[in-house]
Amino acid sequence: MHKGFSGVTWEEAVRGFILHKKAVRAKGTARWYAAYTTSLMVWANAEQITLSAFTKRHLDAYLVHRTEIGRTPTTIHHDALVATVFTEWCKSNELLDRDPLAEYKVRNHPETYKYMPTTENVQKLLQGILDFFDLAKNPKARFIPPKQRSFHRDRNYAIEAVKIDTACRIGEIFGFKVSDFQNADKGKQLVVRKAKGRKPRILPVSPECAKAIEQWLKVRTRIMSNVPEDEDQGWLFLSETGVQILMSSYKRSMDRVKAFAGVPQEVTNHATRRYSLNSMATSAEGGLLFAQEMAGHTDPKTTLIYTNLSSDELRQKHEQVGVMRGVLVSNRTEKRKRLV
Repeated sequence: MHKGFSGVTWEEAVRGFILHKKAVRAKGTARWYAAYTTSLMVWANAEQITLSAFTKRHLDAYLVHRTEIGRTPTTIHHDALVATVFTEWCKSNELLDRDPLAEYKVRNHPETYKYMPTTENVQKLLQGILDFFDLAKNPKARFIPPKQRSFHRDRNYAIEAVKIDTACRIGEIFGFKVSDFQNADKGKQLVVRKAKGRKPRILPVSPECAKAIEQWLKVRTRIMSNVPEDEDQGWLFLSETGVQILMSSYKRSMDRVKAFAGVPQEVTNHATRRYSLNSMATSAEGGLLFAQEMAGHTDPKTTLIYTNLSSDELRQKHEQVGVMRGVLVSNRTEKRKRLV
């Protein structure tokens, strides 16, 4: 137990910091901060570095240690970032008499490869869900009871439709209640009550997506018909036992579908969200502001991370804009005016 300013130990400071993050940030984000600060604390205690003695030089040594044990550049970036947030919090809460990392330069976030699904990928994914539970397309489906086939087919198809149509995070989708699927003046909508940024938002739902949800709701009604009303927790998408879906079980289910349909395993939940936001941001009818509002991002820079134009899309848009064509047309028009 190595004490810092006013006799505060690493353990006490980290515990208070994590408690603060739990109070002001989403559960997953608080766990993220906890993992990084705990790792730093364990290293500092092993090196016998007190909290009050911790400096920029020690953070450098910690980052080198993390690199040597095989942590990725992205993890190293997060290590440095969280350390600076932690020491700033310690200073503002008078656990340190100064912030030792106040002028520490955190290196830029490394560029990482992010798979962008193609439209063909997404089409095959949706069709794969239907075909996987079709006896004519997948004879092995005969080992799945008929009611289970319709349950997983309609539920999974609706989940993927919502993801593609609204660009919702998978956690937000699993958090929907039946009451969040609502009628609006000009169609259907979904209400995101618990978002990563803690900002609720109302999302329009296309007729195609609404049809998929309504088909699933028929199955849901059948499944829950024998369950007392007070025992139905109201989840829009639920497991076979009537409770909220586990992320891990849904992933396993969709991994089997992707393998069957020949969809790359890189087409993950987040990659599908990336595809949706990219389509919204780069389409002529959409735009960055539209994609930002659908995503629930407070900063358009965050939305830009999700966007990427392929070489074919770049060429197509270049031809549509036609800057050079516009210059030549304007020049010819000007010449004709002078001749007249």
